[in-house]
Amino acid sequence: MPTRRRARYKCSWCKKPFLTQPAMWGHFPQCPVRKLRLQLATQARPEAPPTALADREPRRPGPDSLDNKLCLLETHELIQQLRQDALILASLAAGFARMNIPGEHEKAKEWIAMSQHLENVEWESGQMVALLQLDRTQLFRIYHQMGSLWKTWMQQRTCDLTPAVEGEKETEIWKAIREEGEMWVTVMANIKKMLAAAR
Repeated sequence: MPTRRRARYKCSWCKKPFLTQPAMWGHFPQCPVRKLRLQLATQARPEAPPTALADREPRRPGPDSLDNKLCLLETHELIQQLRQDALILASLAAGFARMNIPGEHEKAKEWIAMSQHLENVEWESGQMVALLQLDRTQLFRIYHQMGSLWKTWMQQRTCDLTPAVEGEKETEIWKAIREEGEMWVTVMANIKKMLAAAR
């Protein structure tokens, strides 16, 4: 009389015995107890509230506000004005250099380099102006470039001036420097504001 093989494997759901492991695995998808328990578990699971689903959805940045767009346009125009002023100062220094005034040739080169740096910044801001959209990476780069240029600008403008000297010409020079300083303050404040608002 042949010996009957003993079932070595049992379904973990319905405890039905199987002779081989592959036979048990093939039973799993069709196991009625497994199907019933999974169905009950699905029905008992609470649905996520709509707000929770909304929070999981990726949020795309909206358009920049009108105030930020106007701030961008104003800043771009001020940078253009500063670049033009740097070229004028370079031209004046070059004229003084031709008159053999000491130090003016170096000043002319400094102002030309300043105008070139400002032209690069103007190009960067122009990219945002073309789209009327703030870009955090570009604004971060502009912020550091303009901060360095502002310091160099004021050093160049005041290096040979003595505030104690009186006279109409001296007063006009310091008035121009004060106006330039106010322009720089406005530019840097605008850049900080846009950098904080950029996405």
